[in-house]
Amino acid sequence: MKRSRILLVLTIVLVFCSISASAVFADSNSNIGIELDKTEAKVGDIIKASVKVNNIKNFNGFQVNIRYNQEVLQAVSQDSSVEFTDSSCPTNGDIIENKDYSLFPVAANNLAAGILNFGRSYVDLASYRKSNKPESTGTIAVLYFKVIKDAATEIVFEELGTMPNSINGTLLFDWDGNTLSDYQVNNSQKINPNSSPAPMPKYTMKGINMPSNTATKNNNTFIVILVAVIAVVVILLFVFIITGKNKKSNYAENEFIENDDDNEYEDSEEETDDNSDIKEDKPDDNE
Repeated sequence: MKRSRILLVLTIVLVFCSISASAVFADSNSNIGIELDKTEAKVGDIIKASVKVNNIKNFNGFQVNIRYNQEVLQAVSQDSSVEFTDSSCPTNGDIIENKDYSLFPVAANNLAAGILNFGRSYVDLASYRKSNKPESTGTIAVLYFKVIKDAATEIVFEELGTMPNSINGTLLFDWDGNTLSDYQVNNSQKINPNSSPAPMPKYTMKGINMPSNTATKNNNTFIVILVAVIAVVVILLFVFIITGKNKKSNYAENEFIENDDDNEYEDSEEETDDNSDIKEDKPDDNE
């Protein structure tokens, strides 16, 4: 479930960053619910479950956590040809599916525990508002379940600690980035109500291990040492660069001096040669 928490937080941050998420009250008849295409099904049958919203003003996106009894039902794809996995997103409904507004889906299911945790929203809120065509009522997702055991069961919204401030495991948002509230949450009808009931398996959230004081101190010590090492490396690098520059400068200066001495030496030789020539050309007085 740690993976679920991370994905859910990322979703909210990506979709609503820089937008204040204040609570807005919807109309009293606003609701979200799960509708089934059948309530009686034999082992091997497929049940279609539609997640629907009604009268959600300026509806922009959602995040839901759905539980089912994995000993009775199995989440599957629409035609069962593709395996439904922990990262599978349910089939889209008829709203919140317009790709012109940068549709952003996410899923972090836990099929082994009978948990479907998914969401979808528009990222381009400005274009959505500018269209002046708000969505408010319709199907937001379609789920399919294969009956693997004859038992009375149901599909429910449930908060398991992955979605803070949710309403029974549901989060709804409007096109201003506000978190909506005061809407009803309706679970599915009973499936095979005349069969023996199969209670929902217990699920315990895994606690987050908080660091101890000793671990915190060790972490702080490590950070201090790391900063000190980085500082030493930077200083050494700086000294190395300065030393290299000085050596290069001294080398250039010495080379210049040596070249200058060579030039003086060559000039002196030339003068000596000139003097020799003069002496050779000058007639001898004795002659």
